Amino acid sequence: MLKEQFSDLFILYKPKDVLSGDFFWAETRENYTYLAVVDSTGHGVPGALLSLMGNNLLNQAVHERNLVRPSNILDYLNAGIQHTLNQYKSAGELRDGMDIALCVFDHTTSKMQFAAAINPMYIISDGMLIQSKGNRFSIGSYFDNKMRPFTNQEMDMQKGDMLYLFTDGYPDQFGGEDDRKLSHRRFRELLMSVHHLTMQEQKKVLDEQLKGWMGESRQTDDICVIGIRI
Repeated sequence: MLKEQFSDLFILYKPKDVLSGDFFWAETRENYTYLAVVDSTGHGVPGALLSLMGNNLLNQAVHERNLVRPSNILDYLNAGIQHTLNQYKSAGELRDGMDIALCVFDHTTSKMQFAAAINPMYIISDGMLIQSKGNRFSIGSYFDNKMRPFTNQEMDMQKGDMLYLFTDGYPDQFGGEDDRKLSHRRFRELLMSVHHLTMQEQKKVLDEQLKGWMGESRQTDDICVIGIRI
């Protein structure tokens, strides 16, 4: 379905275990295409169960609530996760949740709306990398026993722009000579060095660079990176 909407894309998806806390979700409705990359707390069975919950809530937001704005969808997801997990506890307690980057593409206007919890989005346009940051709190978070609303962003997309959605698994992977994180800085530099390549070439280089960085180290977390050329 994504390839029908975006003929030029790649998906690098590498769960740490058989089941994953990372997942990507996409939907089309009328003139809109929805795309989210989500990182649920944990990995394996606990992460996968939370991912199923998040997937169901995203579908409800679009098909039952008829929501279009990404910020409204994240607000709905936030309320649903808290209600389902009965997370109305004292502020500051550890709890399950998820980080997410959500885009909604309007194919009639070539505009894109974006909202996110923790996870940023990278756009490379005219040789420049632009980082769109979301809110600095996760789905499932609240402060002073109140939920904070998510912020909506809108931007024009140009033909040829590269867009990257990802979880923190790739930049947080340990490896190298000193067994440290690859880092978001190296990840951005890598994307800048490959963004002109075809989608399959980009995916291959990202996968090979990750394996080279890991060396003998184990995979730290679930990994999901999606690249789209507008």
